[in-house]
Amino acid sequence: MRRLASCERSVAGRIGGEVQNLKLSASLSPEEIEHLNAVLVKHKLLFFRG
Repeated sequence: MRRLASCERSVAGRIGGEVQNLKLSASLSPEEIEHLNAVLVKHKLLFFRG
């Protein structure tokens, strides 16, 4: 099982979170999609870094 993407850092003040260690070219598991949705709700905007 792959490790879920991490989003530990707020980026743009009141909105924005940085997602790390997520390969967007691969298929995402239901757990990863649920986790990303929760992070999106929390931060309102996501930045993806390899």
